[in-house]
Amino acid sequence: MTIADSGGGPIRITLKNPETLQAAIAQLGRGVSVGVEACARQVAASVAQDVARSVPVDTGRLRAGWQAAADAALGGASGEGSAAIEQTETMAIVSVEVSVPHATYIERGTELIPPGSQLDLALANATRENVRAWQELFATAARSG
Repeated sequence: MTIADSGGGPIRITLKNPETLQAAIAQLGRGVSVGVEACARQVAASVAQDVARSVPVDTGRLRAGWQAAADAALGGASGEGSAAIEQTETMAIVSVEVSVPHATYIERGTELIPPGSQLDLALANATRENVRAWQELFATAARSG
């Protein structure tokens, strides 16, 4: 690629090998896609770990299930927790699941037990943290550009 200034007129860019540019653009796209997936996996694992820390413990089975879901979100092995990823060109969705039978009762409550709402609180915390991170990123970009 050659870039030439024509003395005050438009800048002229000559591509001697456009296939190289196309390959570089394709590689960049794959890199962004991998980054989006990694970020989604990290957020899902962080939420699952937050829930694991906050659930009440009797036997430890539910806490272990949430920790297993966090490990699965990061690509590790799982016990009573699992994760699945769905990715498009513009987004990645990581779903974590805990297969401990009493998980729903702890989260949503029953007639006798009030809801714990650990997952709801962890999602709200993650949302706040991500909004703050994006705001900082945009502010830094605005200051530098």
